[in-house]
Amino acid sequence: MQTLFSRWLETAITVLTGEGVVPAHRGKIDGRLLSAVRQLERQPLASPVSETTLARSVGLSVSQLNRLFLRQFGVSSRGYFDRRRHRHALAALEESSRGAKEIASDLGFSSAPHFSAWFRRKQGVPPREFRRGRAG
Repeated sequence: MQTLFSRWLETAITVLTGEGVVPAHRGKIDGRLLSAVRQLERQPLASPVSETTLARSVGLSVSQLNRLFLRQFGVSSRGYFDRRRHRHALAALEESSRGAKEIASDLGFSSAPHFSAWFRRKQGVPPREFRRGRAG
């Protein structure tokens, strides 16, 4: 199981690197970081991430956990989860006809306008314009 996860993580790093996200550190990955990544990958997208709970579950302080995330991925644990939500939002907008309100709900946003503002900060355009650009 650990070998499969390591292969998956290497693939994820390759994909992120292809998108311009370059890991700040390569080499042996700390087991506590791997455990935290596993938890973040299983975390429902609509549920908020508690960095305190995550750090405690892997035996680290929040600052130690985020230091490991920053060294390996260039973002905090919360930033890592946020990237996962962003990838899901992009895929949902590209591959489905579901409305922004439904997608917002899936991702745990309290409203479609809140989702739209978040998406615009991430992508540079609101969801509707992003989808229109993909359809043309």
